[in-house]
Amino acid sequence: MVWYSFSEKDAQNGFEAVIEQAMEVPVMITRENRPLVYVLSPQALEDLIDGYLAKEAEREGFLSVEETEKALSAFRSIKAKGDDQTNVGKLPPCQ
Repeated sequence: MVWYSFSEKDAQNGFEAVIEQAMEVPVMITRENRPLVYVLSPQALEDLIDGYLAKEAEREGFLSVEETEKALSAFRSIKAKGDDQTNVGKLPPCQ
């Protein structure tokens, strides 16, 4: 992901440009060449939060995305073969 950077002074003088860039990619505003603040679009913030929550859930023992897809795929293939009740015991164990 490409980040844009503006000095604090440039950001104050061209705030509209900061907002326009932040709608596309995160923007870092600096003071004395050090990060001062980040400006993110709502979607970028939601993506960061979702990613954080997914990692926390995985650490707590929930299935990862890959494990969930594998389990769902196995379930769908069993369901496609017919009687769900007789095939339930054939699901692969979750790890």
